[in-house]
Amino acid sequence: MTDKSQSPFRFVFWGLVVLQGLGFLGLIGPVMIGFFHSSGVGTPMFGFAHPFGVPMFRLVPLLLFFVFYVGVVGTLVYRDALQRGMDPWLWATVAVFVPLLIGVVIYLIVRAEEGAKCTNCGRQLQRGFRICPYCGHHQELRCSQCRAPVAADWNLCPQCGQSLKQPGGTPVDQAPGGEAPQS
Repeated sequence: MTDKSQSPFRFVFWGLVVLQGLGFLGLIGPVMIGFFHSSGVGTPMFGFAHPFGVPMFRLVPLLLFFVFYVGVVGTLVYRDALQRGMDPWLWATVAVFVPLLIGVVIYLIVRAEEGAKCTNCGRQLQRGFRICPYCGHHQELRCSQCRAPVAADWNLCPQCGQSLKQPGGTPVDQAPGGEAPQS
């Protein structure tokens, strides 16, 4: 799925937000009926009274916490998942609606197991892949002189001091991991 904004989980996420909101309104609805009843606040009307005997002003912090939690956790997980190429709506839904922060823990575990991106095509790779299965590009670069592992953005080899960049700043042809340098 290339366009993450078209994920079907966006409907699941917003549907659960609406259901939670309606559930909260279901708790305070009877209180509001009693509040507007002419005989006084909390008077039963149509068989309704304070839910669980809790006055409305004690339920407002619960609503505010829910709004804050959905806003903060949902936004942070959404942005992080989007940046990592994961389905942001799926992970925001899991993080927000799996209770007791277990969804956030699940997301953090799955996120930690993710590997790097291919240095050539940019696709997500599993941890430990040395060759990209999509484009065949070697992920581990080695110094052409001493064969020590080097990063693509380094200027010098930390083992032998060999220059890894040409005078113009372009990378010297580094030998991919596992292959002998070509002359």
